[in-house]
Amino acid sequence: MTGKGDVGGIVGQITGYVKRCYTTGSVTGSSSKVGGIAGYLEASSSGYAIVEDYYALGNIKGTSYVGGIAGDVYGTINTRDTGIWRSCAMGNIESTNSTTSYTGGLIGALGLVIKQEKSKLNRGNKTY
Repeated sequence: MTGKGDVGGIVGQITGYVKRCYTTGSVTGSSSKVGGIAGYLEASSSGYAIVEDYYALGNIKGTSYVGGIAGDVYGTINTRDTGIWRSCAMGNIESTNSTTSYTGGLIGALGLVIKQEKSKLNRGNKTY
């Protein structure tokens, strides 16, 4: 897969939930936000971003925001059902930008706001 920006092995941009998929080919972007599954993964309006049961075997290459799963993950999370589960990237991850690259084995850049609702902690017979 070859493109400019927001390039992914499955989709360029996605909001929400990705499950049970894999990529075996290389993904190359001539600009930013390049990932094995998605160039840009955004937490949905209901507040979750989940990647589950995913693997990438190919090489990932871009200028910046480059990751084995996603180049850039962004949004507001307000649920505990958020994360990357049983997923891996096994290819080479490369940024061609020598100054600011934001490159990671799984995620290039992570920009999430976590909103925590008031929670109750139950200890014995008392609720705090």
